[in-house]
Amino acid sequence: MSDLRQRVFLQSLLFGCLLSALTLSIAHTFFGPRYTGEGEDAEATPCWQSDETSEPALAVGVPETNLSSLDAEEQLRNLLSLLRCKDMDECIRHARLAGEVRDTYQRHIQVQRRLTLQVAASTGGAQECSGFLGIQDQHPDLVPMAESLRPRPSFQEAFADLNIVGLPKTGTTQLYEILGSHPNVRRLNPNRKENCAVYPRTRRDVVLDGQNDLDKEKRKLQVNLHSFVQSMAAARSGHSSSPGAAPAITLNGCVNFASVAFTWYYLRPTNRKFILMFRDPADWLWSSWNFFDQQKHLDAEGLGRNGWVKKNYRSPELFHELLTSRSQTLGGQWLVNWRCRSLEDPRLLMRMVGRSSILFLRNEDLVPGRINLKGGLLEKVGGFLGINPQKFDPDTYSQIMNCNNKKGFKSKCDNLTTAYKVSGGRSLLPETRVLIYLQFWELCNIWAAEFGIVYPDCLNVINSTAPT
Repeated sequence: MSDLRQRVFLQSLLFGCLLSALTLSIAHTFFGPRYTGEGEDAEATPCWQSDETSEPALAVGVPETNLSSLDAEEQLRNLLSLLRCKDMDECIRHARLAGEVRDTYQRHIQVQRRLTLQVAASTGGAQECSGFLGIQDQHPDLVPMAESLRPRPSFQEAFADLNIVGLPKTGTTQLYEILGSHPNVRRLNPNRKENCAVYPRTRRDVVLDGQNDLDKEKRKLQVNLHSFVQSMAAARSGHSSSPGAAPAITLNGCVNFASVAFTWYYLRPTNRKFILMFRDPADWLWSSWNFFDQQKHLDAEGLGRNGWVKKNYRSPELFHELLTSRSQTLGGQWLVNWRCRSLEDPRLLMRMVGRSSILFLRNEDLVPGRINLKGGLLEKVGGFLGINPQKFDPDTYSQIMNCNNKKGFKSKCDNLTTAYKVSGGRSLLPETRVLIYLQFWELCNIWAAEFGIVYPDCLNVINSTAPT
């Protein structure tokens, strides 16, 4: 509703400015001061008074009239009729007001453009994202480490050849099923997509610290990691390829990137490849907010199973308010942290393994009808892995799964929509989409420059929202 009022106001303002400018032009033409003498002290003669040396010029668009044949009073009546003024004082006030309105509107345009740029620079961007800064050449939670917990050579088998590592809610389940349908790809764990070491998803700001309580926490994480890796390596060795067959590419789909980084720094595996997916920022944030519990932020503890929201009580208006609040509310801080993952995860991944070992993809290229186009997602994946893209199962990549209210890879979706059950079956508000693009504007530019991921609506939001 606020957008409608703003549009009506701007349209009225523009119409008023154009009308006032025309009034000013006519008033200046007919009523501007004309001096009969020279110098600043010369007496001004209004244009409607008799002047034997010249005649006033008519304004553009005003019907031509032979003024020389009219007396002064008739001239004045004609001009007042054109300007629709009651008297000359009112016309002069209109002319002055038109000039003031024009100047004020120009200043308004400049201020609006400056504020829009400030919003894009201050509401999010890279400045709020500082996770993983403590991870450089080594992982802080892996030092110091007891000798008994250090990795063995056989543990390398626990880390898959190909890893889908995020971002959550970008189509990773769909992609995992498509990749797993290829005869040259084998799931690391046939019964589970996400095989992740126990590591807090929110533990992103770890730094080296020798305090006893942190040392105990590190020890616990290291013991769990050692046990996880040992069991995964044993399971993989029991599923070796048939004699004489080409070695299959093992696949894992852990999208808890904090856990992926923790495991990678522990094992330091080589010749591994990674896929990280992006999604339109507005659709991604809205989907994530409607999918996950936010215990202690927004939801009552135990609301959903597996961290999935089930009850229908949220609303698009609440989502907009939380976005606006940013870090001033717990729900807003959750959204800030979620947004930062789109910058922190791919940047740390590139530091870990290098750009050539990573394939960045867009969720929008995963949909049926586009995925199998020439130069499309299947060809990109096939070229990245060195496998034939024609051997992916068409029945698998022609379906959409784990979307909207359909959770899990077994749930197939007939159509895509931005309406979620948890938000009363209502879609994302249009003004919220613009707000998200403004908050993501700097990140979208980084996505394009560093990862080759381009979303024009986000990149062009400054030009589309700023007045011209």
